[in-house]
Amino acid sequence: MIINQKDPNSILQAVKILNSGGVIAFATDTIYGIACDANNEKAVKKLYKLKKRDEEKAIAVFVKDLDMAKKIAIFDDLSLKIANKFLPGALTLILPKKDNNKISNLVNKNNQYIGIRIPNHEFSLKLLEKFSGILAVTSANIADQKPAENILQIQQYFLDDIDLIIDAGVLENKSSTIVKVNNDKIQILREGLITQEEILKI
Repeated sequence: MIINQKDPNSILQAVKILNSGGVIAFATDTIYGIACDANNEKAVKKLYKLKKRDEEKAIAVFVKDLDMAKKIAIFDDLSLKIANKFLPGALTLILPKKDNNKISNLVNKNNQYIGIRIPNHEFSLKLLEKFSGILAVTSANIADQKPAENILQIQQYFLDDIDLIIDAGVLENKSSTIVKVNNDKIQILREGLITQEEILKI
């Protein structure tokens, strides 16, 4: 099913599918992503299978705000400073995860860290607010291929296996910058929309 992002029912449709264990595709502040309920193990398995992604490779999660992020990850002074400056925004912050969260272990199998995003994107934030949960989100492409820039490319990658595609037109942004923080040390794993220089100036 395809629905326009501007359709007033788009968020309700997306939440309905997420709650039923489905996978959706939607635009973010960077690129199109495919997503599912991070607490639903079957849904996370489906996400990995669709993307043909190695299950040993972690998938980031989207949360609606910093308070929710603090419930699933351990912030030190430096990571909190980075989060306050760049989030919401095009940053994936990789932090030590807390043990008491309900996120499926498949999201970060055999990994003591978790990647967190708070997108600076009106639709994404409204979706996260309405869903009131945590989304496992990865770029809309088959592993090691170019991220989709429009819904036609999403359809070519995944055929009819995505339960809902939310059309936001053509996206030509870069991916998020990935930063790992632990023991007050910064490690930039991927430079995206936010530059290394901006991060290191913090």
